[in-house]
Amino acid sequence: MSYSQNLIDYYYPVARLQDLDAATVAGKPLAAVLLGKPLVIYKIRGEVVVADDRCPHRGEMLSAGAVSEAGLQCPYHGLQFAHLGACARIPAHPQVQNLRRFDLHSYQTVESNGLLWTSLGAGTFYDLGPERETESQRLVVAPPVNVNASAGRQVEGFMDISHLPFVHRTTFNECTTEIMPAYKVESVEGGFSFEYTSSLGNYPLGHSSPKDFMWRRACRIHFHFIAILDIYFPDGLFTIFNCASPVSEEQCVWFYPIRFDKSLSLGSDEEVNAFSEKVQRDDLAVVERQRPRYVDLTSDSEQSFGADAASVAYRKMLRTLGLCKV
Repeated sequence: MSYSQNLIDYYYPVARLQDLDAATVAGKPLAAVLLGKPLVIYKIRGEVVVADDRCPHRGEMLSAGAVSEAGLQCPYHGLQFAHLGACARIPAHPQVQNLRRFDLHSYQTVESNGLLWTSLGAGTFYDLGPERETESQRLVVAPPVNVNASAGRQVEGFMDISHLPFVHRTTFNECTTEIMPAYKVESVEGGFSFEYTSSLGNYPLGHSSPKDFMWRRACRIHFHFIAILDIYFPDGLFTIFNCASPVSEEQCVWFYPIRFDKSLSLGSDEEVNAFSEKVQRDDLAVVERQRPRYVDLTSDSEQSFGADAASVAYRKMLRTLGLCKV
């Protein structure tokens, strides 16, 4: 089986909900690429449609079209697509009734944690927890990042614990401890989990932890390209949903929702996103320099040490898919 066929029956994020809402107000669809397939995303009367980004008439990219209450309109000949991508009108022949052969091929969608998710196959969505903000927690979703590396490389870099004092030394305060603690990897449904405690800080430069405070971090890996990290601050819980959406074997889009206790008082959404983007830039620089751009599961060209226990477990999980490039 090909790379895409092995991954087709899982859900991946394809857009931020706030970007889709903004595009709808502007009368525009969104474009995405998932597992090599170009997609168009539009919203009509509250319904979200994800479909192949190709008009069945003459192959025009529908993401170049316009959106109104009537649906998505092709920019070439004006064909109109409404509920579930059904063709509702051909301007050149308004009298034609049977338009089913012009219907778009659409896909299932789920809205969760500020993101729109879809599956190109018969996937079942993995519940990531509360979908929106609660009375005690905020949800902030940074803009997605295009990554010139595979989804596997991005996720493996995110879960890595020993890069922090080298990659993020000028971003986080108290991020200097180089010796890593031992930790245990445990199997969970759809993946695995691990946690560790360290003096490595998670505050920005200039903000210190309470004296002798130890940071607890717990990470869960689910269905190949989702990593959920809980960071226990002195005054509350901070959770990162690291989601890598595979564009191709060597490219992905990095989605980064954050949910945290309001007691943390982290500032405005803009301030939270600005710091998140600084952390992302740190990681992006390293991940995009790795060669090959994918996690090589077919050779022993990359060696591991003790702090890589999570990475070793991740590669073992990926091998069960029979993937060559992840």
